[in-house]
Amino acid sequence: MNRRYFLAAAGAAVMTIMAGCDQPESKFAGYWQDAGTNKAAKFPVLLHIRPNGDSFIVTITIWEGPFGRGYEAKEFPATRGTSSDELKVSNTPLAFTYDAATDLLLVAGDKSRIERISKEDYQAALDSGKAEYERRKARKKEAQKAK
Repeated sequence: MNRRYFLAAAGAAVMTIMAGCDQPESKFAGYWQDAGTNKAAKFPVLLHIRPNGDSFIVTITIWEGPFGRGYEAKEFPATRGTSSDELKVSNTPLAFTYDAATDLLLVAGDKSRIERISKEDYQAALDSGKAEYERRKARKKEAQKAK
């Protein structure tokens, strides 16, 4: 009987300890949008950060307009920085610091702030960018026909 109580207590202790552990994906993983200098931008910079073992994959999506191809996405590996609140994007000078009080990513050496958004908002922004690109492409084609 005492053994069952001991096993139950030990199991509860282990679960409590594990719940308190800082999972690498807990702070950084998710969908993000530039909320700083480009808050009013029609096509903000978008980020998708996902865990990849002990590191992360960061997809940075930037609007390549007005003569570009709409939203262009590039993937970069990323690792934790010197502190657990820092994420460094490999092959770039880009580094983010997580601010737990505001749930924002702060861009090192910049005034930009990146806010967490839902997957639906992320997809809506991509869809809006794609629709705008198609409209611009159609207008360009019509203008060429008119010549």
